[in-house]
Amino acid sequence: MAEVKSQSKPRTLLRKSATVIDFIPLIGTILSLPLSIIPRSYDVMDANGEKVAEMNGRISIRDRFDLEIESQSVPTEALVTALVCVDAIQ
Repeated sequence: MAEVKSQSKPRTLLRKSATVIDFIPLIGTILSLPLSIIPRSYDVMDANGEKVAEMNGRISIRDRFDLEIESQSVPTEALVTALVCVDAIQ
């Protein structure tokens, strides 16, 4: 069992605001692009609350991430799968 948490709530709010701003014709399209490329960063915590991995995004139009696994208490395949799912939802 593991929990994925965002490292920065303000950064998450900025990225989420891009979705809302995108509904404004023309202006929304122009403003939402810079907000949507803000990188995402997550910590993965195990059932005991200890950090087992960290995912850091890079500034890019396409999604790019660095995954640092600090503990083997959660299987690598499960970490990668969970982080791909979290990225797709975000």
